[in-house]
Amino acid sequence: MTTPVVSPGGRVDWQEVAVPEPAPGEVLVRMEAAAVCGSDLHSIFAGGRTEPFWPGGPGHEGVGRVAVSRSARFTEGERVLTAPDAARGHCFAAYQVVPEAFLARVPDDLPPHTAVLAQQLGTVIFALKKFWRGPGGRTAAVIGAGPAGLAFVGAIKRLGFEWVGSLEPRPYRRDAARRMGAALSFAPDPELAVDQFLDATDGRGADLVVEASGQDDGRILTAALLARDGHIGFFGLPAGSHPVPLPFSVLFSKRAELASSVGAQFEPDLASFQQALAWIAEEPAYWGQLVTHRLPLSALAEALSLAEHPDGPILKVVLEMSMAGTTA
Repeated sequence: MTTPVVSPGGRVDWQEVAVPEPAPGEVLVRMEAAAVCGSDLHSIFAGGRTEPFWPGGPGHEGVGRVAVSRSARFTEGERVLTAPDAARGHCFAAYQVVPEAFLARVPDDLPPHTAVLAQQLGTVIFALKKFWRGPGGRTAAVIGAGPAGLAFVGAIKRLGFEWVGSLEPRPYRRDAARRMGAALSFAPDPELAVDQFLDATDGRGADLVVEASGQDDGRILTAALLARDGHIGFFGLPAGSHPVPLPFSVLFSKRAELASSVGAQFEPDLASFQQALAWIAEEPAYWGQLVTHRLPLSALAEALSLAEHPDGPILKVVLEMSMAGTTA
């Protein structure tokens, strides 16, 4: 099969590789859809890697059908969400082998380009289990309204929070945050953001602040937005290995609780991904609005560029293997 090979910087070459064979406990999945994730972009454009990725990598958000099963848990023909760890992601390929532990069943009536959203939403649900324990709180803030930040807005509303605010520099994404249920969405201007947010919350701040932009400015801003005894969740990938100058005196005085999240794919039974699939099946149009672009696999270079430079109405970019131009 002809499979893309991505190089650092976003160059895409094509290579002939054999269709892989599953070992015991694995399945061969014929891919139907794959989404570009922010962590893919980080690895490709900012991760410091010098060598090309493996064929089909680093894509790790995918949906497909089981072509060959050597697993007692999955049978041929079943549609599955593939949620491999980043080191094994081959979702940018027509076929990939996936260990059974990284698979979840997808309802047949859920379109692949919508079902694939469960991978990112699953990581969000997993993170919220760490960031917030118990019933919904009063107020929340999400910094960044990319696909992950928007998924946080939707998930936090679903948890029962009364009010969610979103901070995002791009106008289109601010509008998207409002459509997802944010009561307030504004640009995080350092001179205005804190005052605007505190005014909107009667000076109290947010019980939960989620940093989903992956930017140091966003991490620093979390302390100012936080209410006393509030919780901060760091979700965006580190911008580098350098120290981040968090205002510790503010965090200390507010008795802040800080948490980070990674590794949702190692949760037993992929519980958070299962929950994400259930939510999406209940409200496919609501969650499906996150997908703004559907392209063939042959347009992977364009898909990566769109996702890396979302200067227009760009949210989630999905590759569909059945579309014209796909190579298999």
